[in-house]
Amino acid sequence: TGTGTSIEESDRLKQLQLELERMKLENEKLQADAKKNHRDIQFDSQELKLAMKGLTIDEKSIVNIFGTRSPQQLADIALDYEKRYGKPLIKAIKTCTNRWLRAALVGLCRPKKEYQARYLRTALTSTPHDHRAIIDVLTQSNNKVLEELKTLYTQLFADKSKDKLLSLIHISEPTRLLS
Repeated sequence: TGTGTSIEESDRLKQLQLELERMKLENEKLQADAKKNHRDIQFDSQELKLAMKGLTIDEKSIVNIFGTRSPQQLADIALDYEKRYGKPLIKAIKTCTNRWLRAALVGLCRPKKEYQARYLRTALTSTPHDHRAIIDVLTQSNNKVLEELKTLYTQLFADKSKDKLLSLIHISEPTRLLS
């Protein structure tokens, strides 16, 4: 029986060594991916600068970058762009794109809740109010998100429009939105 346990221990030791090797390989791969992602972010911010430079704007390149990156990657690109060129990416986009492309790209640069708060602001300040936009945002959110949205909206826009938003959002009575 003494030989059986030493064989089992030996097998267990080999399994642990294989697991350790696998973990090392995974770690190396994750580090390589992080370096590649960092290079991609730098490349994308440089590519955006080139696409928005000069008299002709390369909208195809801009749309390609924005359309194929995750929200987190776009946030990282925006930070890198500002660090690299000293100008916020949103400001650069606003100065060089047409109205419709500008609205889409700026929306993609913002965190989702901030985009929703600004979308509500536009809907509430337009005459007449854009009820469809208001309903879209409010009915697609749960109570927690609505509370966060109210807080963010208040932080971004401390004026009379917030009263309109706050009167629309009744967390305890969500059906009032539809009446």
